[in-house]
Amino acid sequence: MRSLSWRVKLTALFTLVLLASLLLQLFYVLPAIRNQQLEMTKVQQREVARNVGWALERDLKRIANELTTIAKGAEFRNMDVVNQPQVMGEIVEISTSLSSLLVMDAEGWFVSGTVDNFPAYTTKSYADKPYFIVPFEQGEVSFDRPQFYSQLEIVATSVSVPIESDTGERVGVLVGNVVLNELIEYVANYPLREEQIAFLVDREGRVVAHSEIDLFALEEGPLSLDYSDWPMVQTVMAAGRGVDGYQKYVTAGVSYFATYAILEPNGWGAVVEVPMSVILGKSNVLSAQLMLINIVLFTVALGITLVLTKQIMAAQKWAEDRLRESEEKFRVFMETATDLMAITDKDGKYTYVNDSMARTLGYSKEELIGMHVTQVLKREATEKDFKPNWDKFATNGETSLETTFLTKEGKEICCEIKTLAVYDSDGNYIGSRAVHRDITERKRMEQELVEKTTQAEAASQAKSEFLAHMSHELRTPLNIIIGFSELMLDGVPGKVNEEQKQCLSDVLSSSQHLLSVINEVLDLAKIESGEVELKLSNIRLTGVIQSLRNEMMPILTAKKQSLEVNVEEGLPMVRADRNRVRQVLLNLLSNASKFTPESGKLKVEAVRENNWCRISVVDNGIGIKKDDQERIFEQFSQLDSNLAKEEGGTGLGLAIAKQIVEMHGGRIWVESEYGNGSRFTFTLPLAAAALPWPEQETGQLF
Repeated sequence: MRSLSWRVKLTALFTLVLLASLLLQLFYVLPAIRNQQLEMTKVQQREVARNVGWALERDLKRIANELTTIAKGAEFRNMDVVNQPQVMGEIVEISTSLSSLLVMDAEGWFVSGTVDNFPAYTTKSYADKPYFIVPFEQGEVSFDRPQFYSQLEIVATSVSVPIESDTGERVGVLVGNVVLNELIEYVANYPLREEQIAFLVDREGRVVAHSEIDLFALEEGPLSLDYSDWPMVQTVMAAGRGVDGYQKYVTAGVSYFATYAILEPNGWGAVVEVPMSVILGKSNVLSAQLMLINIVLFTVALGITLVLTKQIMAAQKWAEDRLRESEEKFRVFMETATDLMAITDKDGKYTYVNDSMARTLGYSKEELIGMHVTQVLKREATEKDFKPNWDKFATNGETSLETTFLTKEGKEICCEIKTLAVYDSDGNYIGSRAVHRDITERKRMEQELVEKTTQAEAASQAKSEFLAHMSHELRTPLNIIIGFSELMLDGVPGKVNEEQKQCLSDVLSSSQHLLSVINEVLDLAKIESGEVELKLSNIRLTGVIQSLRNEMMPILTAKKQSLEVNVEEGLPMVRADRNRVRQVLLNLLSNASKFTPESGKLKVEAVRENNWCRISVVDNGIGIKKDDQERIFEQFSQLDSNLAKEEGGTGLGLAIAKQIVEMHGGRIWVESEYGNGSRFTFTLPLAAAALPWPEQETGQLF
């Protein structure tokens, strides 16, 4: 034995390994492959059976739901047989599944329907039929057995649902006929594997659809093929609804493997079968191929081992050289990196730091190596940042945090740290690698930003308070000026001539305009300072809109403008402050009229959108440029147009409207095409409704 060369020994070893592999495949791998192939076939065929069954089950459930919805219509609840045919005719005309609809009264007589030969159905009562008994007496949906109508060349089944009155009493039955021709074609064209067969049977074992047989070509037509004596079909007929399974059986000396799925609504079964010889044939071929591949692989491996021993040693040496080069590149990368990099042992002591780390902290590399991480951390940072993150680091093997280091001179350095744990081959923690990024300057800028933001908010609050106080001081003398101007125009102090009246009118008009500006400034200041509280109540928008329409009519009439109001029928009440909602609508309507030329069209729409009410004010006026739409809701913002300059305004109306809408929890936005009008839309919450945020939608202006 000792005289044998190592090549002979290695050849003998590989021969024994090959023999063991062949025995393993013969007694273990081959049976496992067959079982796996059988399991894969079962899964695939079950999926096909479910798909075939699901196609019909989905349609039956959908049709049952449609019929239940139709039966709730007033014509059916009140058994209005005069109007039922028209309603059913319209439904059948647009339906892709229903071929006809019929209605039976409480005694089982057909009283209306869409079939051409309807009088033939009215000669007797069908109260003893399942499609009447199940829905009328049991209150459940009935799925009837399929029927073949030779004159029409269709296979159809019927679905029946109860009709209940407003009091819940059953007053009749609604029957819908469903054509199954598309299902038959679907099964016939379903993509199956080699020698697979799929078919659908009813509860009596009759074949409704078949992948290999043209049922319409049979002498007695579809449904004449009876599989009720097949073992597989008998299992299906005995199974409960909504279940699936598989079975091996022998028919005409041929062994089959079949899977089935039972439809839940009507108990029909979808069956997919394939000869066992097909399944085992594939596994045998696969096993032979696998064994041949193993022999080739072992032969090749043996040859490679004998021939390439020297090359393997050379490759090992080359790999070691590359590893040294890689380590050198890594070292150079670490030393030249601008980020602070360090490696620690399992106790948290530095075993390596790069030049950037040593330079930033003011230590030499020799001083840092051996120091514990906490020795260069600020004392508060150790308690606040380092210790709380240790549990996360121990669990996940990595952590990210921001903390503060102290340099050798005591200067604080803010760093963002990314740390990864290092484990040995046994999974034991042996240390960590960390990358530090100096973020001291970023932290300083963030603090400055916070301080400036606080100052800006304080300045804004002071501005609002100043405007509020100043507006109060200005309104008093203005009210006096307006009052005395009106008295003098009325001639109370004495008669005034026409020239004096004109002057007084100018004073009065200017004072009223100035008072309006002050009121808007005061209103906006109160809102911004938080002094305005909404007086919420449940209100109907129809009354508010109609009141504003009457108020706007003189202005609209003067400009020969029309105003259309469209409020969704049955729109629920909204939860809002009536006066504030009126203020928003009045502002939008005034703007719409102001920026719409004579003979223009205005429109107000109010519709429900989930738990919100969406109100839109639409015009076909001058429109708004895209750039202006971004700033239109800002304070003192006005359009740059000749019409805008002629009409005037403070530029506060839309800013106030935006504040009011947002106080209600809603939103306001504009959609406009310059030269083609504008649509201003805002949302208000419906009364006693949950408030998910409404989606913004775009729409046509007119």
